[in-house]
Amino acid sequence: AAPFENNRDSGYYYPSSTHDEALSRLSYLAEDGNFTFGVLSGYCGSGKTYIRTLFHSRLDKERYTSVVIENSLLDLDGLLLEIISQVRGRRCAVFEFPDRYSRIAEFKKCLQEDVAGYGRHLVMTFDEAHLLDTNTLEGIRSLTNINSPLQNLITVLLVGQAELEAKLTALPALDQRIGLRIRLSRLDLATSVSYIKHRLNIAGISGRLSLSADTHEALYKSTEGIPRKINNLLKLTIEFARINNTDIDDAALAAVIRDQSRVSQVERDIHQGLLL
Repeated sequence: AAPFENNRDSGYYYPSSTHDEALSRLSYLAEDGNFTFGVLSGYCGSGKTYIRTLFHSRLDKERYTSVVIENSLLDLDGLLLEIISQVRGRRCAVFEFPDRYSRIAEFKKCLQEDVAGYGRHLVMTFDEAHLLDTNTLEGIRSLTNINSPLQNLITVLLVGQAELEAKLTALPALDQRIGLRIRLSRLDLATSVSYIKHRLNIAGISGRLSLSADTHEALYKSTEGIPRKINNLLKLTIEFARINNTDIDDAALAAVIRDQSRVSQVERDIHQGLLL
């Protein structure tokens, strides 16, 4: 099997301390049910979408109704229609709920019938939340006001890059409702090496990648301990070795790092030229 694909295959999950802690705290967020908002942030490629996918896959379907919004380019009206569709379990058409009032009314009905009616809790996750505009974020906050007087029915998880935190700081009414903040950090050198070995073992090709300590350090410097960058670099290294009929070794990785460095320099030169 290909060990370094950038997909969400849970079989390749590596329980680094930062990722395992994130999953544990997200479980607590759902279990408690009264935090209202949680935030999961991190560098691009750090595994945010992977972690939120695992989190939702582990939610007990008898206890939770799960909504995942992957397209954060929608406005509040578009989000409402998507939320209603996921809760109802069918694709709702625009003409059924043509305006915001009808969509909010239907959302309330969904909470009563499909969530509270079954003794469940609604967990809504908005991926790429840093792309949501401030009005949409405030609209999501307003949705959490729709609750039973006896219990909180909604938990919202906002997932995004570091700029999400700055955007939330500018919205104090929302920022004050965030009960749990989780940030994924980069992997350190030792963890990066363990991560690579883990994926090779899962793929059934352990021992095929022979790298020295110096090369591991070069790999770490090139990828900055970011899982997606590690995957990309090693996928290219394996392909380089296959095409050139060589071993997957220090020389192969060094060649790919040099090539990637040249590409990056060309891109910087082009960018500077365009600026001039």
